[in-house]
Amino acid sequence: MMRPPRLPLAAGLSSCVRVMDDDRGPDPHISVDRMSDLTYVSRAMTMKKAKRQKLESAGWKTGSATDFLGLSKDETAFVELKLALARSLKMKRTAKELTQLELAKLIGSSQSRVAKMEAAEGDVSLDLLVKALLALGVTRAGLAKIIAPRGSRSAA
Repeated sequence: MMRPPRLPLAAGLSSCVRVMDDDRGPDPHISVDRMSDLTYVSRAMTMKKAKRQKLESAGWKTGSATDFLGLSKDETAFVELKLALARSLKMKRTAKELTQLELAKLIGSSQSRVAKMEAAEGDVSLDLLVKALLALGVTRAGLAKIIAPRGSRSAA
């Protein structure tokens, strides 16, 4: 049986997943081209109602990765924290017009490690993300703004 494609979480904690109720495998009517119909939704975006209905009628189920993976509130907060740091790292690096290699040299790491940091890969530690942001000139107050939950007014 073919496995359904792995869905990236870097876009946010919301995604669309294929529901398979039996052992028949992937729906033969859903081609790779139709998979482009999937929309990864973040908190800033929502899927259009018509697209959601189209996906659901084709056997897809929309929902959050938190629900799909069964993450606890703390695990979800940790993932969101890591994603926020990774997004900020890439934004700050590109704003300073540095390549991944140049940033890697600044922090004593490798280009491939910086790429993993920006992708919020699981084996990247929070302290390495923070170290890289500090090397790019982000202050403690700046870090507090990055990691503050969305919609909060203070980093309390």
